Amino acid sequence: HRMHTVWYTAPSGDDLPNPTAEQMVVFMRQDYDGNWGPYSPVGVLCWHEHPKQKVPTRAGLGTDTERQQLLFVRHPKRGWYFEFSTSNLPTERWLVPLDPAADRDKYLKHWAYGEQLHFLAGCFVPQTVAERVVTEFLATREPPDAVAWVPFEGVQPRLAPDDYRERRRQARGGT
Repeated sequence: HRMHTVWYTAPSGDDLPNPTAEQMVVFMRQDYDGNWGPYSPVGVLCWHEHPKQKVPTRAGLGTDTERQQLLFVRHPKRGWYFEFSTSNLPTERWLVPLDPAADRDKYLKHWAYGEQLHFLAGCFVPQTVAERVVTEFLATREPPDAVAWVPFEGVQPRLAPDDYRERRRQARGGT
């Protein structure tokens, strides 16, 4: 017998099993400088499929049990950046929201995972939309239709500093 558990990993690294939509909205509304910033303003919701447990525990859960994941990064002014991905499913997907009218060359420098990365500005969504994305993901395990999703590979939504510098150099006509 298998069961599904969703785990929320907060920016602090603390894990919470099966958070409710209401709890997640409260977390998302916490102050930027308190919970979310500035060096690793990243939260992750990850669904696991695993053998039955009486009490939810991370023991025995890992990359093999992961199914659907929603990663989110908070920016103090631009809102929220998301990545939806699947693993260990017949169809692997890796998606990001993208405003169809957005400039595909405008990046924001922002901390995540302890380093400054460059995020495509058109991938950020406002707080109200972000809350819908998170609550619908909890309910459906799918990329919510509150936003337009595109494949990650097609848009380079997140670049490490070296990749960003290389992209800028090529844009200026360098070789």
